[in-house]
Formats: sequence, C-alpha cells, structure tokens
Amino acid sequence: MAISAIAARRLAVAQQQQETIIQLSTLSSPSSSTATISEASPTQINQEHPHSQSDEDSNPRKKYNRYFAAPPTPEAQSSRNSNPKTSSSPGIHNNNTPSKSPKRRNHSGFIESECVSDWTPILDGVDQNYLKLVNENQHQTWIIGLRAGQNLIPHGTLQLQVLSGAVEVMGSEIVAPSLQPTTLFAPPSHPLPIITPKNVETNRSTTQNQPPLDPSKFHAIIQLQDFHCGIQAIDELWSSNGTKRPIWSSSPNPHSIYGQTWSIVLSPTPDLARLRLPASWSSVISSLSPTTGDGGRPEIYFIEGPKGTGKSTFSTLLINSLLNTFQNVALLDLDPGQPLLTPPTLLSLHILNSPILGPSFCRLAAPHQPSSHSIYVGHTTPRDCPTRYTEASLELFNFYTSLQSDLTASLSTNKRRRLGRNSQVGIESNDTKRTDQIPLVINTMGWTRGLGQDLLNQLLHTIQPTQTFSFSDRLLVVDMQPSERQATLEPIGPTPLSLRLTPADSRVLAIVSYMYSTPSPGPNLFMNQWEFQYPLWARRPFEVRPDRIQLPDHPDFDHDHLGQVLNGGLIGFINRSQGWWIGFGLIRAIDPSRKTIHLLAPAYPTTDQNQAEYEFVKYSEPELPLICCLSQGTVPYLEKESIGTNASATIGSEKKRVRRNVQRRSQITR
Repeated sequence: MAISAIAARRLAVAQQQQETIIQLSTLSSPSSSTATISEASPTQINQEHPHSQSDEDSNPRKKYNRYFAAPPTPEAQSSRNSNPKTSSSPGIHNNNTPSKSPKRRNHSGFIESECVSDWTPILDGVDQNYLKLVNENQHQTWIIGLRAGQNLIPHGTLQLQVLSGAVEVMGSEIVAPSLQPTTLFAPPSHPLPIITPKNVETNRSTTQNQPPLDPSKFHAIIQLQDFHCGIQAIDELWSSNGTKRPIWSSSPNPHSIYGQTWSIVLSPTPDLARLRLPASWSSVISSLSPTTGDGGRPEIYFIEGPKGTGKSTFSTLLINSLLNTFQNVALLDLDPGQPLLTPPTLLSLHILNSPILGPSFCRLAAPHQPSSHSIYVGHTTPRDCPTRYTEASLELFNFYTSLQSDLTASLSTNKRRRLGRNSQVGIESNDTKRTDQIPLVINTMGWTRGLGQDLLNQLLHTIQPTQTFSFSDRLLVVDMQPSERQATLEPIGPTPLSLRLTPADSRVLAIVSYMYSTPSPGPNLFMNQWEFQYPLWARRPFEVRPDRIQLPDHPDFDHDHLGQVLNGGLIGFINRSQGWWIGFGLIRAIDPSRKTIHLLAPAYPTTDQNQAEYEFVKYSEPELPLICCLSQGTVPYLEKESIGTNASATIGSEKKRVRRNVQRRSQITR
C-alpha cells in the first residue's frame, strides 16, 4: 500500500506539471521561437549562451525531477510526427542529441574574439598595403606591408620571405633581405603564431630588387607563397576516428586573404585560437645576457616542471630567441613522451641553425643529419627504464660537451678551417651572429614526483646548468638555495585546443608523420614532404637479412616465436658502433625460408652503412597506430562507415564509463 501511495502521488505531480506546460505553451508563440532556433547558425547559438541561468528559469522542461521525464509539448509532438527521421525509437540514436559527457562539451566549437589579425587589406590608393602577383608560370605571390602595431595571424602551410624591414614569429627575428624563404606550419588544431613587424635597423642598399610597395611607408614588407608539402592529407587518416576533430581542416572564411595552402585570419573564426604567452616569459627571455666569448663555460638552460605547463612551447621560444644572437643552438631533448623534433621513445641532441616554426609533428628532424643524434630508450616514460634513461641522457650531454670543447679549442688556436670541416656543427660565415659558443637548451619530462624527481635531481647535479627555469614553486632539489640564475615561470595553462589533443594523440601524430614522410633533396634540417596518397602496405619495402635482433625488454624470449612477435610491428635500427638511432621501420613481412625481413621505413640506411654497421632492436614501444593499419578501400566484415560518421551507433565504440553511485556494500570504502 505504501508503494501504491507513492506512485499515485508522483503521477499526480506529473499530471499537474503537464497541465502547467500546456498553459505556458498556449500563452507563448511557438512558431516564431521555433523558426528563430532553426534559422540560427551554430556560431550565433554559441555566442548567445543558451545554457545560461535565465534560460533555465524560463524553460519548465528543465525543472522536472530525476524520476520523471518531461512530456513533449503539443508542437514538439506534431513536428516529431511530421518528421519520422527524428523520431525516437528503440535502437535508433539521434545524432543531434548533445552529449552529456563533460569532456565532450569541452570539445565543442568555440570562438576566440582576439584571434583576429590587426591588419586591414587596402588594394589601391596611397595607403595600399596589399598586392597579389602572378608570374609567367602561374605561381601566385602575395605582398603585404605591415606598419607599427599591426600583426598577421596565419594558418596553414606557407613560405615567408621578408623583402624590407624585419618581422618576428615565435621569438625568431627574420631580417631583410632573406635569401631563402622561411617555412611556417600553423595547423588550426594548435595555437596560431603571430607575425609582427620588428623595429630593427637594416641596410636598405642590400636589397637586390625594389619591393612592389614603398618601403618608406611600412616597418616591414613580406612576401607569402603557398607551400605544398602533403601534410594536410593527414586528416584522411585522422578522420577515421569519428571522435577526433580534423588537424588541418577549418571553417572557410570568404572575408579572408588566402592561398591554396594558407589563409590570414581577418575575422573571428570558429575553432581557431592564437598563441597566448604569459608576460613573464618575454620578460625573462629579454633579460637573458649570455656571457661573452672569453673561452669560459657556455650557457646551459635547464627547463623543468609538471606536464601540461608549457615546457615545450617555452623551449621553442627560447631556442628561436637564442638563434637571433648565436649561429647555432643545441637542444638536448630529455622528454621521451613528447619530444620536440623526433618520434616518441627517443632522447636526442640537435645542433640547430634555423628556428622551429610549427608543432612537433610538422618539424621532425630529417634522417641522416650529422647535426642530430638520438638514442632509442624504447619507452615513453623512464618509469620502466630509469638506468637506461639516465645513461642515455648523460651520454648525449657528454657528446655536446665534446663538441663545445672542439669549438673552443679551434677558436683558441685560430684554426677556423678545421671548424669549417666539422660535420657536426654547420657554421657559415655570418658577421652578425656569434660563433664562439653553442648555448644548450635542455627540455625535460613532466614527471616531477617520486622516481621522476630523483632522476631529474641526478641530472641537475651532474649537468650543473647556468640557468634553471621552473614551472612550479616547489624546488626540484630540496637542498638547493634559490639564486638569480633560477626563474619561476607562469604555466601557460589549459586551452580549448589543448583539451582536444591528449599526449597520446600527440604521439600518434608524430609516428604517423614520421612513417608517411618522404626524403627530400638537399641538406634539410627538418622533414618537409609527406605522401598520404598510398597506404603503407602499398609502398615498396627493402629486404634485409639481420644476423641478430635484440629484445632488451624480454631477454629470455623464445626466438622460435620471433616472427609472430615482430610481424606488423615497429622496430628500430641502431648504429652498431656508435649506438645512435638511425630510424624506425615497419616489418611488413618475414620470409622464414630465406631468413629475411621486408621493412618499410622513411629513413633507409645510406649506401655507406652496410648491414654490418647497424642492428635491429625491438622494445615495447612505440606501437604502430591503429589508423595506419586500416585500408582506405572496402574491407570484408568491417563497417568502417560507422566508425567515422556515427560512433554512437556502433556497439562498444563509446568510451567505457564507470558509475560510482551504484556499488555493492563491500565496495564502499569506509
């Protein structure tokens, strides 16, 4: 009887609320409100904040308790009956229903009002600042003049060349006349860089050709060109996962200046955000005063802090700023999870003479470069290999020390010819930049607790950096006293874009970018060509006959099952004598009769590296991403359409959720 009374009371409340809804619906004008909502664009809906408190108070459907579902209004019932496609029936999921997950709400579209270029194109008149040229080969070129206080926010892939004055991009100063164009990668999935004119005195007589615009009216005149590299086609693989947003695709804006591979943001555009840097970063970098070339110790900058605070962004900004003064800057990357210039699971040392202008998956170091050295540790975290991590870090640091010692000895003995023949340091004659030392920037991992803190403490005591940048108020070394050579920086914090790409996504992007890269002619420091037209299995492999394959993580493994373990996996080949990492390869097939392996790799061993000089090593990581294993064509017994279009309609495709409100008594912790 008690249960029947409760049910009757609830039914009476539901009927009373239904009568209230019907009365309110008759007083309002449903036709006009429905038309307004249907005609509003997603951008307008986002700007109006429909989930505000006032809307909740005026909507009686949201006041129902959790025991009863709100009954449909008469106009909603009639529209539902007239449109059978949107009817709610068992087994049919409506794609227009918003997700209730708070993480998926963070992935929704946004508009950043400050992500707009402070520049307006003027096509004619005395104030003309924009010009489009087409040569005899139908190659288009855009000439833009920038005055003081103006800036440009580009996105896409483009080549930048300064014709007059100077500009600054990501801390790098590009001064006219720039003989070689600078490649800039700005995917919409990452914060967009800003091009600002720089007040730098330049010699106008060195300009070979007079710019189309009047240089006396502008602080800088730049030239933009399309850069066709193939990296935009990575969305064809990335879109195979329906829960991920595209990397390069963005909403078209007809009011923008654009080429085939780039555009300039001139109005607020959905899902675009500019690079925001804390004010403390620029003040700290501008206050740096590297020591003069007196033969002393070079500057060593140690960057540490928790994950997600902006260590990689600050490292890039610091490297680009140092390259304005020095001819070469060294980067010691000790973050195997999200390295700057290599695929994951590697520790590396790079001697850079050009700035880093783009995210890590677009700026991978080119193979077979004498200025880059990497060690394969086989894990994205040193938790499972602390000894191997420490030894590899110190080995790379000792190698940098030997390079700096050779440079100092060459300068002290005045043997510049020997310095010019040094293949490790590509130094060219440049009177405006210093060549007496190579400053070192050390980017560390984000594991600063427990064993991770002990490893960083050991490296800090051994390296003894001249400057330490910390993104945490807690000192890394307890017994270290604060000094002027230690600076605490403000974390960059989470952004709407950073919430979309997880560290695992960044690792997948780096591996996909590496495996689909193609060798480019010339001594390029970074990879700049990709080929996504054909899958990996359609490429021609090369055949090797390894005498031994090392499995350091499984020393007692039975080699009779080696084929089942290696087939379809990534394997690294290492220089046998020096221990440097050469590249990763995908084992496409194994021929047991001939004892050969068919290997797919973007970085094949060079002709001077015969089989006796390199060996194969297989660790637990990295693994080949799943999106690289799926063919673009029709596959039997696999419904790929449901993966990319409607993931909620596929059984088991949604993320597993754990309910904490329904537990057994034994599971409740007291």
